[in-house]
Amino acid sequence: MITVTEHLDLVNEAYYILCFMVNKDNLDEGLKRKASAYQKSKELYDKKSKYIKKIYNHVRDNLNSDREEIEYFFKKRGEEWVDYATLSLCWNPINLTYTLDNYEELISNQTEGEKYKAFVDIIEPNENVNLEKDKVYNVETLINYLEETSLESDVCFEIIKIYRNRKKYFDRVRKIMERAIKLLQDSKEEISFLENEFYQYWTKKQEEIDLNDLLEKQINVHWSHSKKGTIITMSIINFTTVTIALEYGQDMREEVISFGTMVDDNLSITRKDIEKDQVLKIGKVLADKSKIEILELISKKTAFGKEIASELNLSTATISYHMSVLVEIGFVKIEVISGRVYYHLDSDRIHENLDNLKLYFDNLQI
Repeated sequence: MITVTEHLDLVNEAYYILCFMVNKDNLDEGLKRKASAYQKSKELYDKKSKYIKKIYNHVRDNLNSDREEIEYFFKKRGEEWVDYATLSLCWNPINLTYTLDNYEELISNQTEGEKYKAFVDIIEPNENVNLEKDKVYNVETLINYLEETSLESDVCFEIIKIYRNRKKYFDRVRKIMERAIKLLQDSKEEISFLENEFYQYWTKKQEEIDLNDLLEKQINVHWSHSKKGTIITMSIINFTTVTIALEYGQDMREEVISFGTMVDDNLSITRKDIEKDQVLKIGKVLADKSKIEILELISKKTAFGKEIASELNLSTATISYHMSVLVEIGFVKIEVISGRVYYHLDSDRIHENLDNLKLYFDNLQI
């Protein structure tokens, strides 16, 4: 069963906006670049763009005095793209409807083992960490784990500080998040318009097509669906992005799929005909030795991140980076089994991409 949410999750959106502020902050450029590829009406695109910019600028401009604190907590660190806010809050996009009080209760009630697992799952999300029954988990265990990662020593030091003083760091992040949420609430009219358009569009699409089937075909990710169903929710700032949040175990909750407010039923806003940007992306992949070696390896066998990293003598974070590109252009498909991400070569999509590449250059001669 698929449920389309009618309202924006303010906690998640506040987190996404704060991350965008310090890691991208290129909204005007992004909206301008995507305008020509939007498949619905130009009028609708312009109106949604105007509202997205108004919402974002209102939050950003009124939080400038907290810029240093926002940089500290929401800046992505290292190849793993870890941020201190996620560690402090134990934030997870699957926790729809969670308030900041709920997050405070969550971290307050964690055992030492649960706390350790939460940190490792955030640092290395592609591996489903299982706690050993008789093992003692504490800050020393985390230190030993961090020594095996590719994170810089100063980042590891900050992570250990947060682990030891979780409540103190939680309170600092909470103040920023509360301000961001309050500023989002100021844009009630704009958010309401985007919510209504999103809900009506995806509710109608749900009647016309199998959205689970669409998800697996279009974004090349396969997983065992939760028996409790799927929730589709909206993101404003991640306007072209599709994000999947899953949980594993016998009592797994609904999976949460976040669609950017500009995403259509192709799960993109790009035209189906190949364009110059896609040609350049394919060219960069074909010219990248590491990516070619990854493709050669998974053409022989399905493999997970650590396995590929070990065989190619690369860090797991580097593999994750390469895989995000390979999945995006359709050279690799993902299967999630028991919380572990496995990578397969997608020969059909590779042939399709190469055929489209040939067609692109053929069309230039017409």
